[in-house]
Amino acid sequence: MGEIAGHPWACAGQNIVVRDGVVHLWGIYRSLAAIQAMRTAAESIQGVKRVEDHVEVYPMPIGM
Repeated sequence: MGEIAGHPWACAGQNIVVRDGVVHLWGIYRSLAAIQAMRTAAESIQGVKRVEDHVEVYPMPIGM
């Protein structure tokens, strides 16, 4: 969680589960770019073997 704290793409509604070096990402994200940022952050942590995402994109209405 420390790796993602404070980034503009980090938002509420996310769950991260780590088991045996595998990071499972769950939650709803604002964009595909936010999902990729989360995945990249998780992959950069020492000891992580792989990242599996189980996330959904919740598109924001235009103008928000």
